Amino acid sequence: MSDNDEGLFVNIRALMKGAPIGLAMKRKRKESSVSYTYVKGEVVECISNPADYVNRTYKDLQTGETLGRVYDYLAAISPEDPIRKDITNDQIASFIPANSILVYVGAKNTDEAPTVAYPFFPSHISLPLKPGETVWLLEESKGQDSVFYYWMCRVAGERQIEDLNYTNFDRSDEVRELDAKFKEQGRTGKVEEERLIIAAATNEKFGNLNLPNDVTVSSIQGGSIAYNEEFVAEPVPRTFKKCSDLVLQGSNNTTIQLTTEKFRNKEDIKSPTFISSTAMAGKNTHTPLAGTIDLFVGKEKSRLKELEADLVWSADYVESSSQENSFNIIKSKRLPGNQSLEGHEASKIDEYVLGKENKKEGNDSPRNVFARMYLGMNSAPDTDFEFSNTDFEDSHQVGASAVMYANHGRIFAENSIRAYNFAGNSLIDMSEDGTITLQSGEGDTAAKLILRPDGNIVIKPGSSGVLYLGGDESEDAGVAVSINTESPPLDGQTVPGSPILPPPIGGIQTSMGGQAFLGDAVSGHSSSKVLIKI
Repeated sequence: MSDNDEGLFVNIRALMKGAPIGLAMKRKRKESSVSYTYVKGEVVECISNPADYVNRTYKDLQTGETLGRVYDYLAAISPEDPIRKDITNDQIASFIPANSILVYVGAKNTDEAPTVAYPFFPSHISLPLKPGETVWLLEESKGQDSVFYYWMCRVAGERQIEDLNYTNFDRSDEVRELDAKFKEQGRTGKVEEERLIIAAATNEKFGNLNLPNDVTVSSIQGGSIAYNEEFVAEPVPRTFKKCSDLVLQGSNNTTIQLTTEKFRNKEDIKSPTFISSTAMAGKNTHTPLAGTIDLFVGKEKSRLKELEADLVWSADYVESSSQENSFNIIKSKRLPGNQSLEGHEASKIDEYVLGKENKKEGNDSPRNVFARMYLGMNSAPDTDFEFSNTDFEDSHQVGASAVMYANHGRIFAENSIRAYNFAGNSLIDMSEDGTITLQSGEGDTAAKLILRPDGNIVIKPGSSGVLYLGGDESEDAGVAVSINTESPPLDGQTVPGSPILPPPIGGIQTSMGGQAFLGDAVSGHSSSKVLIKI
């Protein structure tokens, strides 16, 4: 064995199975010097598009002076370059992937620059994160000097802090102080001390361990490209899921929920299928075969439209007076000089402001959203979405359903669209040449209404069908063939196919009982397909 073979050993199992000696040789694994630790950091910037970001103009926020490209301040151009670098790991500035962040880590009482952190997850998925939020980081240490960071997700906070739109993790101490005051009151009534309310709802950060000297969350957000160009601050109501649900929520009132039937009464869909009768007799309201996918935007539409119409900017707290169980909003205040960054958010401290929490926030109804797509295995779409046409009140359907709801429903296709009903063998077809066909049945017996792009309209009854205009087959009285015939009307209805009277008696019967075209040589029979109600 040569010196180069040191550290190799033979895999006996592979060798016994007939593997060549070269493939049966393995190198002993050396002890790794890499360690991993979870730490928290404060987000300075989110870099959605690195190619755009590094070529932005870099300006002095105080003087407005243009200092060069952002890249020049991130990368070490040369060892002699006197320009102050704005990140600690400038050697990777040329390689920053999409969705990376700049983040402060443990920089309190220092002048340390932020660090580039790569996304932990690949580009298939990226979670929401905004400048000024607290983030979980995976710290990868190689030896004593090499440290690399991957960001995973925003740090979750108490329910009085956690907000889909923007979460200030540093309110934690202020919320605890507010809760202590509420506890002194016996957890009843309202907390009247305004300073405690303001502190529990502000987006300023006090005593943060990651921010360096003279850096505030307002200075971060005021100079952030992502915060000013991408982030939209607004109140977003919370969604509370079942333990078995998968919920994906954006920052601006957008949700995908994989759940079970949401709107039907459980008693109507419970079933002993798949479980024992003992379990069914207990507390478990078992609802199998009711899986549901609910995709919606703009939850609590009526409350949001109320706020849009009536909200006064000066209002610090807005309680819903007309929307029972709706969410309330509160203004997140800033220190003097930073008021331009203030905004209203969903209130999470109702317990202290009103004396009680809204335990029903998050409940929703099918139409109390701006738009919704609802797929259910056992739904009642007509009832749940309040289909109210009395002509169809006896035909509300229950079962596997797909619903699209919005103010303006649209379906677009480049070539053709076809909607088909398997049970009734009926369809609506929009072909590539522009022809629209409404059809029931097929072949000679099919009834069709065809709109052609040349402007023609074709109404075609089936071989055994009749076209009724102004009435239907259940209305015998008042339905007549358009041409006078030899056969007398029966209860006001001329028999289709009757011979036409010769002139001067024959002709077109008008709605007033008169006749037209009496002098025309009319011959043949009355229409065998068209009946007109007069």
